[in-house]
Amino acid sequence: MNLEERIKKGMIFYETEHKSIENKEIEERLDKERRHCKEKMFDYNHCRPDDQKTR
Repeated sequence: MNLEERIKKGMIFYETEHKSIENKEIEERLDKERRHCKEKMFDYNHCRPDDQKTR
């Protein structure tokens, strides 16, 4: 069972240091997605209340 399948089934999983190439690729993709989401949340949380265009 690969990393993504474990996540979807709600099973315990490790986020880093995978040995299989498939899980390493999934790990890298998930890391990129998380960083992108954190950037979006940061931008949203640090914009002015009156700045509806940015929000």
